[in-house]
Amino acid sequence: MSNPPADLTSGAGPAQLPPPPAPVGVPWRWLSVSVLVPNVFYGIGMGAATPMVPLAATELGASLSVAALLAALLMIGQFAGTIPAGRSVERFGERPTMVASACFGVVGAALCAVADSTAVLGIGAFAIGVGAGVFGLARHAFVTVMTPPGSRGRALSMVAGSYRIGFMVGPFLSAAVIHLTHSPAAAFGVVMATSGLLATAVLVVREPASPVAGGAAGSASSAHRLREVLWQSRGVLARVGTGVMTIGILRTSRQIVVPLWALHLDITEVHIALIVGSAAAVDVALFYLGGVIMDRWGRLWVAVPTLAIFAAAHVGLALSMFLPGRVPTFLTMVALMAVANGISSGIMATIGSDLADPGHPGPFLSAWRTVTESGSAAAPLLIFAITSVASLSAALVAMGAIGFVGLGLLARHLPRTAPCRP
Repeated sequence: MSNPPADLTSGAGPAQLPPPPAPVGVPWRWLSVSVLVPNVFYGIGMGAATPMVPLAATELGASLSVAALLAALLMIGQFAGTIPAGRSVERFGERPTMVASACFGVVGAALCAVADSTAVLGIGAFAIGVGAGVFGLARHAFVTVMTPPGSRGRALSMVAGSYRIGFMVGPFLSAAVIHLTHSPAAAFGVVMATSGLLATAVLVVREPASPVAGGAAGSASSAHRLREVLWQSRGVLARVGTGVMTIGILRTSRQIVVPLWALHLDITEVHIALIVGSAAAVDVALFYLGGVIMDRWGRLWVAVPTLAIFAAAHVGLALSMFLPGRVPTFLTMVALMAVANGISSGIMATIGSDLADPGHPGPFLSAWRTVTESGSAAAPLLIFAITSVASLSAALVAMGAIGFVGLGLLARHLPRTAPCRP
């Protein structure tokens, strides 16, 4: 494996991107189909599973705290699946790894559907999460090697945007299944069906041979490559990776604090659902715009504004208690968070792809996603701890401070221009 450029792991200035690989002759229209179709199925499955796990747990008699823990196993499983996914990509290639991820989803959903105890439900939720983590990294590696840097931002924004479209549809399908069957467990059939459709789409859609070929040679040295890239890239993971991790922290924080703060303001559940749904629509509307900005002007011009808006909106929510128009201020902050989340679609994956070895992205992307997604996994625990000791307002201010720290890191170390420009 080629060594990362020296200025990725040492020095204090902005990182210089690796020399762009030769563009692979993949038609953009073909890539759109190959990315969109499996990702929509993947998003539908995760969107269906996410609200169903805690609901199924309460049906089994679990307390709210246990139900929340079981729901968190989806994210923990996704986090745990990244490192073995990198090894699988190196050994077998991206497509077999994505098919294997669909198998994890089918098995996990089946366990959740027939679970007669919270232990079995937890194992199923963890398996669904592992499948999601494996699929996410395999698709990330595929798009990395099949698109030139000049169009990578739009491609990975499409990956994230198509997932969000599916994630919006999934809960509605679950609700329809529950309405027809009167059983929350039956909703896991949606996850099983979409996992099967995902595997079928990956197998049916014709894809050109990836430059990253699986084989015995990759198998023999994949673990060594992973340890090597972790050590060689410790500098960029500590600086750029930590900065990007804060985006994940604030995204997850947004999902938690918005409904909690709405309840704090005595907003009804129906109106909360409408607010969250409207914010999701903004996310979907803006995802491609973020990709265009990344490709035309550079990743910096999405990452820094995203963190600035997220951080300011969190602090604004905390300060809204001291303002006369608390509800209008709340709605304004939610709208700002939706804009930040929408334009930043794909930014974490795009920066990771820029820094990965073009010939063997799997090990670095495993390390990258492990670092950046750890923030998403830790954010709920951090908010819970701060809220328990102090208050939700203090947790909001803390999240805002984390965002400003990440902003400083990325403003210092990200390149000022797009990878295709001198």
